[in-house]
Amino acid sequence: MLHVEKVEKSFGGIKALDRCTIRVRQGQIVGLIGPNGAGKSTLFDVITGFQRPDRGAVYYKEREIHRLPTHEIAGQGLVRTFQIPRPLSAMTVLENLLLAAPGQSGESLFAAVLRTKRMMEEEDENRERALSILAFLGLSDLAEEHAGNLSTGQMKLLELGRVLMLEPETLLLDEPFAGVNPVLAEELLKHIRTLQERGMTLLIVEHNIEAIMRISEWIYVMENGGVIAEGTPSEIRENERVLDAYLGR
Repeated sequence: MLHVEKVEKSFGGIKALDRCTIRVRQGQIVGLIGPNGAGKSTLFDVITGFQRPDRGAVYYKEREIHRLPTHEIAGQGLVRTFQIPRPLSAMTVLENLLLAAPGQSGESLFAAVLRTKRMMEEEDENRERALSILAFLGLSDLAEEHAGNLSTGQMKLLELGRVLMLEPETLLLDEPFAGVNPVLAEELLKHIRTLQERGMTLLIVEHNIEAIMRISEWIYVMENGGVIAEGTPSEIRENERVLDAYLGR
């Protein structure tokens, strides 16, 4: 589903990615771990078009995508969340989701003035979908709450809800458990499993080792911009290099 092949990226002489290669199969949950500065977020940026690689390539469903703009990559079904949620604070939770709905006819000035029947039907469909996503995430009671009043954990759920409005096939989650209390973290784990059961492919960057070991089928470990190990959670736990470089032995 997703193939990153020998990607390199430097910033001012500092190599953030060094011949980095990963593969994510369709329907998998894959974890990506490593110490701060390992290159995980830069890799996410390259995959999703926020940065262009200096060398190497990124393939999605066997199509080269590393030269495409971010919106075209998202339009192919590959979307991401961010480590720090960025809701529109003055808008309600529901409005944040509705804003994310793709291909809205009302974005055209002509259609907005005429208020066509199709546009109104589309708005109703988007609203129904948004309310369904809020129910799935347990945020229905907060639909009319301003997004700026949410807790960190609730903002993480809202961030997830907004990308689900895009109906992605592959989802990249950047530290979804950071700053989330244990109760909400358990809920988030359940949501991730449910999304996989519905056919979604997920690549997750996370510092919460316990969470990533529980949820992932395959794990890549990064250090100094490259992949130093890959395997099942049990294999990663026993990997000597990982223990020395990351898990603190």
